[in-house]
Amino acid sequence: MHQLDVDVLDEHVATLILSLQREDGTEFEPTSIRAIISSLDRKLKRHKYPF
Repeated sequence: MHQLDVDVLDEHVATLILSLQREDGTEFEPTSIRAIISSLDRKLKRHKYPF
């Protein structure tokens, strides 16, 4: 993930966020999605990703 081009990673993250669903098909709460985004952000910062 931290080796992808910024534009490619942006597209992948957008697709991920738009496709997130629980196993029963319902949507996640906004706070849950924000937690996922924060986790991705921490991982990228740890690898000094230039975004």
